[in-house]
This record gives sequence, structure tokens and C-alpha cells, in this order.
Amino acid sequence: MRIRDSFTSMAVTRHFDDIRSKSAYTQRQMGAGETLITAKDDTANFSISQRLRAQIESSQRAVKNAQDGITLMQEADGGIQSIVDNLQKARSLAIYSASDAITDSDRATVNKEFQMYIDEINRQSQATNYNGKQLIDGTGEQSLKFHVGANEADSISFNLPTVTADSLGITGTSVATREDAENALSIFDTAVLRLGVTRSDIGAFVNRLENAQGYTQIQNNNNSAANSKIKDIDIAEGSIAMAKEKIQYEAASVALSKSSSGNSAAAALLQLGI
Repeated sequence: MRIRDSFTSMAVTRHFDDIRSKSAYTQRQMGAGETLITAKDDTANFSISQRLRAQIESSQRAVKNAQDGITLMQEADGGIQSIVDNLQKARSLAIYSASDAITDSDRATVNKEFQMYIDEINRQSQATNYNGKQLIDGTGEQSLKFHVGANEADSISFNLPTVTADSLGITGTSVATREDAENALSIFDTAVLRLGVTRSDIGAFVNRLENAQGYTQIQNNNNSAANSKIKDIDIAEGSIAMAKEKIQYEAASVALSKSSSGNSAAAALLQLGI
């Protein structure tokens, strides 16, 4: 009889420990909001969830990369726009100097201002940078690559232009004479036209970056939803499980406390699977 009592007591103790362990794990899952705490919970789904998580984190970084690229390109475009403004002002002075309504002395004064605009174009070219990276003065890396997706091949490239007085062909131009002013007009017209095309190219690339950013965000949302279905716990089901385990825990506690004096109730509980 004692052997049977001892066996029953041990069985009740094991059963109690199992319920306590299961209850603690359910509470841990509820606290984390996830069913997949470790790989042993569901090996296949755990592996899938880990791959999705890697994709999600990479996509989030890629979305930020695209935004950084957009900001960089807008900074370059802003610098070029400012240079175009200076070209237009200098061209206006060339128009003024090309008229014989002014004297040579007037032209000398106008030419000083004209040369200041050329100098300002070079200064603004050097001042246009992003995060310490020179963008349009030709001294920085001109071929840029932006990684805008979660995978190795998800990158797009753009070649930044060099926008300086030399590259625009305006170095050495003058409006000191009427003939110089007339020649300067065609040179400046060509420079403005060229920068108009350049700005169009930048605008098109910004649009591409925005499209890539939106697409990557959609992928990220889809991966997040898929991962959520795999790992997130159903709160209602978890609450029911916790309530059931609480009842089992309390019943097992009573059975365990009585196992030393009489095991008939404990044996009955074990047979019922409580």
C-alpha cells in the first residue's frame, strides 16, 4: 500500500510541476505577445519568422536609405537652382552691357558685378554638400549608389554633374565691351539650358527614389503582417488557456497537499487529466 501511495504522490507531483511549467510559459508568451519564444515551440515557423524578421529590419533600413538619398538629391538640386539664379542675373547684366546706351565706364562697373556672380557660382558649387559629401563641385564621388531594398540587388545609381564656372564654360567671360557681352549671352544661354536638363534628370531620379521607398514600405508591411500571423499570440485564446491552467494549478495544488494523507482524490484527478 505504501508503494502505491508513494507512486501516486510522485505522479501528482510530476503532474503539478507540468501544470506549473506550462502556466509559467503561457504567461511568458502573453507577456511577450508571441507564441514563438524559442525554436522548440515550432521549428518550421520559427525559422520562417526569423527570415521574415531579417527582411523587415533590412527593409526598414532601406526605406531610410531611400529618404536619405532623396534628401541628398534635393540638396544637389537646390545648389544647382541657386547657380541658375546667378547665371540669370549675370545674363541680365550681359543684356545691359550689350546696349550702346551705356558708356565704357558704365560697362567696367557692370563687369565687376558680372565677375562677382561668376565667383559666387564657384563658391556655391563648393558649398553644396550633404553630410560632408561634396555634391557638384567635382571633388567628391560623382557616381552614387543607393541601396533601397532588403536584398543584394536592390540598389539604384545616379551620376552627379559637375557644376562650376569651368564646367559651364563661363570662366573668362566678360561684359567689359559690347562684343564681349554679346558673346557672353550665347554662352550663358547654353549653360542655363544644360542645367535645366540636369535638374530634370535629378527630379526624375528623386521620383524613382520615392517610388522605390514606397514599394519597399509595402513589402515591409506585407512581411510584418505575415510574421505577425506566424508568431503573435491570440489574446483571447491565451486568456482562456491561462484561466484553464489556473484551475488545473489550483486543483493540482489541493491534490498535492492531500497526497500524503490519502491518494484517492489525487488518483481521481490524474485519471480525469486535471
